[in-house]
Amino acid sequence: MMGRRGVVVLYQPHQNVRQHEVREGYREAFIGADKVLWLPTYLTREDPELAVLTPEELTSGLANKEVAETVELSDELADRLRGYVKEGYLVILMTAGPADGWLRDKLASEVMK
Repeated sequence: MMGRRGVVVLYQPHQNVRQHEVREGYREAFIGADKVLWLPTYLTREDPELAVLTPEELTSGLANKEVAETVELSDELADRLRGYVKEGYLVILMTAGPADGWLRDKLASEVMK
């Protein structure tokens, strides 16, 4: 990867019911990432009878689970992401939830300089 130190993925799954359906598919989905920061699932249109899968449960099945870490949206996380960008990492956000607006608010102006 020219000019880049590596890849950091910030991942926010969408819908608990979907996580039950795709859980096994995550096994090799993040191969190649140097760090996977896993947010809690963005809950919408949920089945109240279905147990909510935690980030720890979802990351435990990853082939490269040693690079995965569960996180929450916070100022501390924003500072860490800024640090990764400054160190030369490509930070990729994967979400269908509020993490997009949060990341834009916290980092976009700095990254676009």
